[in-house]
Amino acid sequence: MARITRLAAVVAAAATVFALSACAPANNEAADPNADPVFMLASGADNPLEGGVLAFVRDEVAPDYGIVIETRELQDSRILNESLAAGEIDGHVAIHEPFLNIVLDGETSWDLAAVAPIYTSLVTLASTKHKTVESLPQGALIAIPDDPVNGAAALIVLQDAGLLELDSSVKPAAYTIEDIVKNPKQVTFVPAGAAQLARAIEDADLAFLPTSFLRAAGYDESVEVLTRSFPDDYAIQLVVRGADAKSDDYKKLIAAFKDPRVADYVDAEFGDIATGIRE
Repeated sequence: MARITRLAAVVAAAATVFALSACAPANNEAADPNADPVFMLASGADNPLEGGVLAFVRDEVAPDYGIVIETRELQDSRILNESLAAGEIDGHVAIHEPFLNIVLDGETSWDLAAVAPIYTSLVTLASTKHKTVESLPQGALIAIPDDPVNGAAALIVLQDAGLLELDSSVKPAAYTIEDIVKNPKQVTFVPAGAAQLARAIEDADLAFLPTSFLRAAGYDESVEVLTRSFPDDYAIQLVVRGADAKSDDYKKLIAAFKDPRVADYVDAEFGDIATGIRE
């Protein structure tokens, strides 16, 4: 069971896009060649986990790597990616690599790269009707995310729980319900949007959702049938422009996010909804 240490509410809210590129001097002053490089990084609006990680690295880690980090909140992943591609920010902490790959498939001119895995979100199979996976009835209804990336992750977790078997010849990030080769309980999958998944806990036999969504909806561990981390491939990453990633300044930024203190911070402050990544 996940530890309940704090409520993590993830709420989409409007925010203003601030344009500031890395290493750019403020107020049009001449650049000081000896000054520490400055990076503008963003997180999703009102996301305490993403924002908390950025603030921790900014205040506690970045000075040790000779860099300065400034932070902003932007409305959602679409705005974050657009702003990064346009050079209005220098990086963001909001998405995992499988989702980024789908974004780049649709935006072939963008040069974005996931460069530092930071944490994996905890996910929960939740129910108000059943206490174990084994107690699910034949023909049970299971709510899973309706987007292809997180839907695939849900199927992987359900396979690990023993509810189904997936075609091993398919790449895990591409799994759909069409790739199920064994379904002994003949469960029916009900795709649902992020906002509907928490409500599905009452209606379906089982719902798959990030544990942070569960907490935000007011549920405690009593409805948790199974809680575990997303697969490591779904770690939330520091995303930057690919052309910048190999520069000396960005190498310092990447090293700061890979510092083990970041994973320690995630585990200590958000251990009920996420697990820090250590390399």
